[in-house]
Amino acid sequence: MRKKLGRIILRKILRQNLTYLMKIYERKKNLIMKAQDLRIYLEIDDIGSLTYFGRTLSLLSKTGLAEKINNGNRIKKYMLKPRGLWIRYFEICRKRRFECKNCFFKSSCPYLIAVRKIEREIYGAKHGS
Repeated sequence: MRKKLGRIILRKILRQNLTYLMKIYERKKNLIMKAQDLRIYLEIDDIGSLTYFGRTLSLLSKTGLAEKINNGNRIKKYMLKPRGLWIRYFEICRKRRFECKNCFFKSSCPYLIAVRKIEREIYGAKHGS
């Protein structure tokens, strides 16, 4: 029961933060993201939201869907990669808003890739939906 609840919360947080990524990309038109973009572009000043957004960027980096490009600065920046995948994802999911069951983008969707890799890292090789 606890693992299932953990997965539900993880997916909800990822979904929310990937929605933020979409909205930031619409305004910024750049795939370089940082946690402060939430405050700058979406005017969300809640410390919890900023923290989870930063953690999501870090998790995307660990799964290979982003690359940390700090350049020695204190503020961590991430480049979303591969570029074409993210741009297609933003175009498709902006309209569909995570209607994953009917999505033709399913196999290469950054949301599903991230969820699978993060669940595998947290819960081990065996995991369910």
